[in-house]
Amino acid sequence: MRITTLAFAALVGVCVPAVASAQDNTAFAQQRFTRGTALYDARDFPQALVEFRASIELYGSPNTRLYLARCLRELGRLDESVPEFERAMRRPVTAPGSTPATCRPATPRRRSSCRWNPGWAG
Repeated sequence: MRITTLAFAALVGVCVPAVASAQDNTAFAQQRFTRGTALYDARDFPQALVEFRASIELYGSPNTRLYLARCLRELGRLDESVPEFERAMRRPVTAPGSTPATCRPATPRRRSSCRWNPGWAG
């Protein structure tokens, strides 16, 4: 009985930090994404690219990848931007409650606020 209790305690001790680490990564990824979008809106594409790449390393969001592709496009690096656009399209995200009728971009430059929903296709 004591061995089972010790084994369970060790298992919990190993799993809990992993969950906390994943949550930290998501939070850090969001911070980097937020900095990247501010830089993108300021048209500082080289620095925005750095932030988006760091965000993707922490959490592979298709929205972040879309911004990364846009930065590459704005920098004239079309050969790198096309595969990134394709990767972003392969991993659509469904925003809760989104429909084509209610989907409106936050700003003209930030069209990715509308997230494609596979159910919209028909």
